[in-house]
Amino acid sequence: MIDLVVMINYTPKKTGLPFHQYPKLFETAYEPIFDLLQELSIPVVHCFSARTLEIFQNQRKQNLLDALTQWQESDLVEVAIKGYSSAFFSNLPEEDIYHQLTFAREIEKEMLGEPSTGFIPEEGWLDVLTPDVLQKFNFRWTLVSGQYFLGQHGQNVNNLSRLKKISGLNGSSIDTFCTLVETEERISQQIDHIFSDQVNAKETVSDLCRFLEACKASKPVLVLKFSAEAPFFQSSTIASLQRLRFFLQCLQSVGSFNITIPKTIQRKSQGEPEDIYMDLKKDQRLDILFKEAREAILRAKNKNPDSILLRRAWKNLLTAQEYEVDNTQHLPHSWQEFEGIPGDFYEYISACELVQAAKRNAESV
Repeated sequence: MIDLVVMINYTPKKTGLPFHQYPKLFETAYEPIFDLLQELSIPVVHCFSARTLEIFQNQRKQNLLDALTQWQESDLVEVAIKGYSSAFFSNLPEEDIYHQLTFAREIEKEMLGEPSTGFIPEEGWLDVLTPDVLQKFNFRWTLVSGQYFLGQHGQNVNNLSRLKKISGLNGSSIDTFCTLVETEERISQQIDHIFSDQVNAKETVSDLCRFLEACKASKPVLVLKFSAEAPFFQSSTIASLQRLRFFLQCLQSVGSFNITIPKTIQRKSQGEPEDIYMDLKKDQRLDILFKEAREAILRAKNKNPDSILLRRAWKNLLTAQEYEVDNTQHLPHSWQEFEGIPGDFYEYISACELVQAAKRNAESV
């Protein structure tokens, strides 16, 4: 059987709805989805930003928050978080990321009683800093898009989404579910239309079964993401929810899918997850760290220009600049391995850690 994770994604702020429309959004979409999932007793991942959880509270939907808490205790539901807001962490300074997750953890504890173990990056990928921060906040898994990551020989991750591992700064890593590159767009388009009459639920399930049958030897994990706001925008919200019900019932009945949640897959997983690496052409963390370190050095220089710590900061920063030279001279990146780690990734990590050290030195002046 193929492990399948059903994920419901809540993004009320991105609908563009005015605040006075939120009660109708809850009435026509969120509450019926909760009722449907409770009736079907299907394992589900509910994905929120902490700001969305605050909206649940502001709309006086404590009954829905209580249901999430109860479901988590029964292993039927897992909550995944995006941060306080649905921001792109890869664009944020390190301090902002810490505040995103600090506020998220506080709100989770207040409203759900226990912290989530899953993190969903809004941009679909993690830069090299994020695994380190997620580890410090006790996250245990994440879901990313395979198109942004590299496997062996520098190729995009092109096998089915099974348990993998992303490494980051300071020896950090996090277990990862990675979507399939070549079918990601096609599958997501079909799922987006489940709420409308543009696709047939039975045919969609049959298509998934035929495609995955050839891949079952690799023990795949298929992740299906649904927008919780979709029923609100259909001409008939009742009919759209009935179509979702029928689709989920089809998944349950065909016998090819084991509908589950990530923490259960992790618990049953054997052996070490496969390593995947960020495509460095997209990662901007080194540039962000350079900017932060230079600003810290300038502040330290104004405070004590003769400080030994300031000299250390400069040396770490100047050493890290070697990566920028190598990066310019050796495009496209080589993919030679050093102790199993792709060479460019190893050099990039080292440069980022040097700049982090420079920033710490300067801030200690």
